Parts: sequence; C-alpha cells; structure tokens
Amino acid sequence: LKGKQSFYTLWRNIAERKKSEEEMLRLSSILEATSDFVNIAAVDQRIVFLNKAGRIALGFGEREDLLQTKISDYSPDWANEIILKEGIPAALKTGKWIGETAFLTRGGVEIPISQVVVAHNNSNGELQYLSTIARDISVQKESEEKLKKYSAELQISNSELERFAYVASHDLQEPLRMVTSFLNLLEKRLDGQLDGTNKQYMNFAVDGADRMKILIKDLLQYSRVGSNKENFAATDLNEVMEYVTRVLKEDIKKNQAVVTVNPMPVITANKTLINQLFINLISNALKYHDGKEPLIEVGTTEKPDYWTFYVKDNGIGIDPKYFDKIFIIFQRLHNKNEFSGTGIGLAICKKIVDVHKGKIWVESEAGKGSTFFFSIPKNKI
Repeated sequence: LKGKQSFYTLWRNIAERKKSEEEMLRLSSILEATSDFVNIAAVDQRIVFLNKAGRIALGFGEREDLLQTKISDYSPDWANEIILKEGIPAALKTGKWIGETAFLTRGGVEIPISQVVVAHNNSNGELQYLSTIARDISVQKESEEKLKKYSAELQISNSELERFAYVASHDLQEPLRMVTSFLNLLEKRLDGQLDGTNKQYMNFAVDGADRMKILIKDLLQYSRVGSNKENFAATDLNEVMEYVTRVLKEDIKKNQAVVTVNPMPVITANKTLINQLFINLISNALKYHDGKEPLIEVGTTEKPDYWTFYVKDNGIGIDPKYFDKIFIIFQRLHNKNEFSGTGIGLAICKKIVDVHKGKIWVESEAGKGSTFFFSIPKNKI
C-alpha cells in the first residue's frame, strides 16, 4: 500500500549448529584433560589442534605457539619417514593406522610413542583432516631394553653354567673310574680277610662310587640338552615311539607293563632330545608303581597352533603340592631306598620342552596315577 512499509523476517533454525558447537566444546574439554597426546592436522600436516599433554611434552605452553606449524616439525626424520610411507597410506586405505614412532621436543629429546592415526573424510570421500592419539611409552621401552640386557646376561650365565657342568662331569668320570676299579681290586685281593664290618664299609664305598657315576651321567645329559646343536627337522613321533619302546624293552618286560601308544603326528623337533624326553617320562611311569602291573598310555591332542602330548600311568601318583617341585633339578619326593634316581630326569624333560618353546605340567593325585603333559608349537622353531 502506498505510504506504508513492509517488513520481512527470516527465521533460521540454528539448533543443530548450537548442538554441534556444544559437542565440540565438550570434546575439546575431554581432549585437554587426557594424558594422551592428541593432535588434529590438516591435509598438508599443518597442526590445527594439539592438546595440553602434547604441548607440554613438546615443550610449549600455549596452543598458539604450534598453530600453522607442521606435525613433521616435531618428529625425528626416521619417524616422519614411517608416517609418510606407512602411516598415512594405511590410514587413507583402511581408515586408521597403529604403530610406534616418536615425538621430538624443542630440546631435541625423542619421546617414543605408540600412536593411532585416523583419516577423516568429508561427505564426498575426500580427506578432510588427520587425527592422532599418541601415548608416551618411554617406561615400556626402558623396561624392554632392561629385559633384553638381563636376558642376554642370563643366556651367557646359563651357557657358562652348562659348559661348567659338562666339563666338571666329564672330567670327574676318569678319577671316579679309578676309585671304582681300585676298590674292586682291593676287594678281590682281600677276599676272605675282611670281617663283616670291613666288608660292609667296602660295599658302602663301592655303592657310593656307583651312585656317583649315575649322578655324573645324568648331569652330563642335563648339560648336553642346552648345547645340542642338532637341527630341528620333521620328526615322525611314531618312529620315535618305536625306538623308545625298543630301548625300554627289558624294563617293560621286567615290570610286566602294558604300554599303549596311540597314533602320533609328525612335528618339527630335535629328534635326539624328543627321544630322551619320552624315554624319561615312560621310565618314570615304569619305576613309580606300587607293585601292580604298570599300565601306560601315550597319546596326543591337536590344537590350532600346537600339539599337546601326554604320558598317563596308573602308578603311585603325586600330591598336587609337589607339582612345582618335581621339575627342579635334584628335587626328589622319595629317598633312594624307596625308588632309585638322582632327581634330574624331570628337570631334563622340562629343559627339553623349554628348548622346543613348549610347556610341561602334570595332573595327578596321590595313589591315583599321573598324567604328564607337554606342548610343542606347530610353527617352525
């Protein structure tokens, strides 16, 4: 109408924008409070956001100090190379990349980090920005280095100990043979001249020398496990069990034992050591029985990554409180008058299984027999 003015009002719903702004503000508060390093970078790697933990770690106090600089400015060259060649391409392809690199502080100190790089695309599928969440793993790396150092020192110590045991045991055999030989000669020469007491003393000396020979033999066997350099190769355990039962044929016959061997697989192993492992386990099953005929079963179960083998018997059994003790060298649960032995057999078994990167354990109850288990990984050792 003439002389009158018209007014138009344009209303716009900004509820979604406000909600988005509030969400961003809340997220920013969370990122500022976390102890992890969080940064957001543009496509050209310019820093858009770096939280408080990241700024402090790099030696900056205010966010503005870092804006418009590049994240590559605060990483060592080797770390930048990993990010450019592995991290970003992987993030673009799959959405994220997880790896270990490092930050470089203003003072030139490298901080090892474990990080996740995430690629964020717009609605057209184009890269909009990259975000990184990183964690300082300095303590973890220091622990790993210490562990490597201690492991190397332990390996050297074990090698020296094995060498000492081998040399000492080997060198002891000759004088011990002399002692045994001369005791036997002396016993023959004085035959009929020794009274009961002196003859008993002579028997004690000969028996002691014989037991020392067995102990030295077992020590030699124990020391040779770690120094055995035979290559790991495909080993048919059916052939191994045929060999083991031939070796133990007389003991099996003497004890009227029944040994059942289920079909066995072909594994990657040191054949000599695996032979000894089964000989020791079956020998124990033949030895530790309460007078009834030993029933022994050998078999296996297959898992995706490893084989589990077992040697089951109906012998005297073991009290569970001794399970950890029996695999320690020289640890015996019975005196020599009850059962012969040196307490090295199961320690040898454990060492052989350790060499094969497996585990050994036992399930048993006193008076109810025992089942010894050990695992061997399927992967090539």
